[in-house]
Amino acid sequence: MLQEIKDRVNQLVNFENASDDDLYYMSKKHINWLIEKAEENEKLIRIAIEASEGCEYWRDKYKQAQKRIQYLENELRNCGYSDTDLDNDFLWEFQDKQVGWEEE
Repeated sequence: MLQEIKDRVNQLVNFENASDDDLYYMSKKHINWLIEKAEENEKLIRIAIEASEGCEYWRDKYKQAQKRIQYLENELRNCGYSDTDLDNDFLWEFQDKQVGWEEE
């Protein structure tokens, strides 16, 4: 998109040799095209921001889940379970059945 805008601006007569203060007239079609591209850019920026916020939300949820798992593991240790017990799938399957959790 940026390259398209640069190409259109470079098509202006003597643009490359112009000073920074020179004024140019553009057709309404070109002005509308530039406005359209700027609006598309703003839309893409909004989408990127929303995606970033969504990622941050799920990253926070993941961190909360990790903390919860650590807390529950510590509680199980306090109840007499060893690290070996915690690594045992049987214990997790038992816990899952207790709370009604089933893998799909």
